[in-house]
Amino acid sequence: MIVDSHCHASLDWFEPIETLLFQMDTYGVDKAVLVQHGGEFDNSYLLNCAEQHSGRFAVTGLVDTKLPDAPQTLAAWHARGVGSVRLFAPTESGGDPIALWRKAAELGMPVSSPSNALELIAPSFQALIQELPDLVIIIEHFGFLRLSADQRADAYDKLLELARFPNVTMKIHGLGELMPRPYPLVSCERWGRPISPRS
Repeated sequence: MIVDSHCHASLDWFEPIETLLFQMDTYGVDKAVLVQHGGEFDNSYLLNCAEQHSGRFAVTGLVDTKLPDAPQTLAAWHARGVGSVRLFAPTESGGDPIALWRKAAELGMPVSSPSNALELIAPSFQALIQELPDLVIIIEHFGFLRLSADQRADAYDKLLELARFPNVTMKIHGLGELMPRPYPLVSCERWGRPISPRS
């Protein structure tokens, strides 16, 4: 069985699910994880896709971490079928920087983190990992190692040291993690930070 661990689909930013299904069928991909794209906090489309194509998709959703009721919102999405959540490290919510991480652990939801390497190697993030040892944490995009040359070497070694934690894994999605992308970063106000057009 072939499973694609990180796919995007939408009606406004990425191509719709029909395009992804065509690509999956063409190349023999059996199942995929639909990962909500940056800035979109309504996970309904991805859940509808998973429901309409039963057994082919799991959903990684997003919640607006700036809202005071974000942990409750996460629980509501989980009840509707969102299996995991994307969170930056650390995440602000109601004064507790890891409130959503705690809620995800309580719900048994893996966290897929699109944080960059400098955020991931910070002592505060390692403390989070140790505080929530049963929470599955997935580092996205090879830790976003698009750093200056002097930062990259040190950050890379420290990032790989996170492998000592049994609840942490890393995804390498494509060539964008290993070489510069052919287009500049753009700003997305809803995401709250510069992103590439395909994050």
